[in-house]
Amino acid sequence: MISNQASSQWNSFFGTAVSNIHVSNSGDNATTSVLPNDVAEFRSLKNTFSLSLLEGFKPWVKAGLSAYIRTENYWYTLPESKSGTGMHTDKYFSTFVGGELSRSGGKGLLNFNTKGELALLGQDLGTVYLSGDIQTKFRALGSNFDLKVDGTLQNYRPAYFCYASPWYLGLVERRF
Repeated sequence: MISNQASSQWNSFFGTAVSNIHVSNSGDNATTSVLPNDVAEFRSLKNTFSLSLLEGFKPWVKAGLSAYIRTENYWYTLPESKSGTGMHTDKYFSTFVGGELSRSGGKGLLNFNTKGELALLGQDLGTVYLSGDIQTKFRALGSNFDLKVDGTLQNYRPAYFCYASPWYLGLVERRF
């Protein structure tokens, strides 16, 4: 807990605090908590279930395959912006499915690695991540050549602290 003198020193140095929380105890005692402008709490819990088949576990298996489903739960706790007292917690969840297909042990023409992920439910609905690369070796004009091509496609939702900011909310309001 911060005393009134410390609170006034804080305000003179850093500016007005976002949140002053007044707690009355039994009797005439009262306590004031001053939260600075950057108070935030973030908690997350992630669960993943995956299955994997490794390349070459049987002679006829020429590529590795992995698939997974992942759930993410997030809790963001910030000071109340309107009342200036107390804390407010936003709760979000997302569910993703993804996989990987790869071949790295090919002695012949082609090796590759592809990964993909899609958000099916929750706050990040529609988020997409795709990446891949292909490598090949060939001989031309009396020389050996290695060719590698890679690419990535990402479509992410802005981070919580971006879209919860007054600047972003003002931008969204002006669009509609």
